[in-house]
Amino acid sequence: MRRHLIGALLALALGVGTLSWMAASAPQKEKGQLYLVTVEFVDPGPMMPASAMENLVEKVVIPSFEQLGHYKEEGVVLADGLPLAGRQYIAIMEAPSHQALSERLRQLPWWGVMRHEVVPLDRTGDRLKADRQFLEWIQSQSAAK
Repeated sequence: MRRHLIGALLALALGVGTLSWMAASAPQKEKGQLYLVTVEFVDPGPMMPASAMENLVEKVVIPSFEQLGHYKEEGVVLADGLPLAGRQYIAIMEAPSHQALSERLRQLPWWGVMRHEVVPLDRTGDRLKADRQFLEWIQSQSAAK
């Protein structure tokens, strides 16, 4: 199920599939690095009292989602979602550098209580260009023999 959500988020963020017409008609901006960001709740176990859970949701979880909404408005979060009934948040984010994204993530109230996994992504167009260059190099090596 996680793979399907990640695939859908990538399609939305990269403007492929049925939504590619939106990406084509949108004004092009300077592109930063894309990242697949997975945030997972670290389960404290059954010993956490209800009052502590209430405090966590009120003062950490909800403000984090609100901040992520601002990131979406700013264009940092390109697409996001949560697996149904899951305890994960998954997003495609864009930032000019690893450091810039790291700073954004550390600003979220849940930074200290959630496990974060960040994977830099190659853009499909960039990979296509590199693969074509590689193919040309392979072909030139074959022709030289």
